[in-house]
Amino acid sequence: MNVGTLGPTDADAALRLSRQAGWGMRRADWERLLIADEVTAVGGRVDGALVATTTVAGYGDVGWVGCVLVDETYRRRGLGSDIFEAACERADSPVLGLDANPTGQPIYERAGFRTVTTVAQYEGRPDATSADGVREASPADYDAVAAFDQRRTGLDRGWLLRAFADDPETTLPVAESDGIDGYALLHPDSHGWNLGPVVADAPESAERLVRHAATVVADPLTVGSSHRS
Repeated sequence: MNVGTLGPTDADAALRLSRQAGWGMRRADWERLLIADEVTAVGGRVDGALVATTTVAGYGDVGWVGCVLVDETYRRRGLGSDIFEAACERADSPVLGLDANPTGQPIYERAGFRTVTTVAQYEGRPDATSADGVREASPADYDAVAAFDQRRTGLDRGWLLRAFADDPETTLPVAESDGIDGYALLHPDSHGWNLGPVVADAPESAERLVRHAATVVADPLTVGSSHRS
């Protein structure tokens, strides 16, 4: 397998792998990653065909490894481990994080990672309620939302928030009292609608954002809730 970095022209090949694995990424999602200066996309090719890929995104001092995808024809040959190691070697951040399901968790633990947060995923149809103090953000709000997010999470995710917010299918509601005290991203994938991240100063603000999101789309929402280990 020949390993190298990917670019925008690889969006269709990467989309094929994510669809094969059952992930909901759209072509627009891959394009967003492949054009971002803060993302390194690593791919492995056999006879010129893309058979494995993952990404490393930079959020300031923290890098985040994306899902590892391997063509089903080439699985159980160590290609996933090879592409993961290649991505880690290309990371510029001093700290690396990733998401892992129960199947992948022991693999990443052997590589030196440890569990710091557990994420539970929920799907449902919240009560749709127009909430006072919640409005749709405009481009003029993006810097303030990014600064709020960095204060609350410690991550510099401004580039990612702006990239999502520039997608015409994405909604970015903000909760306000004395300034911004919460925000959420409502965005589609090929399976439905995702609400997240949801970042708020208080549970009440988070609830207002969730209920507001339910007024925007009629379909069920998928949202994750994290718990520190």
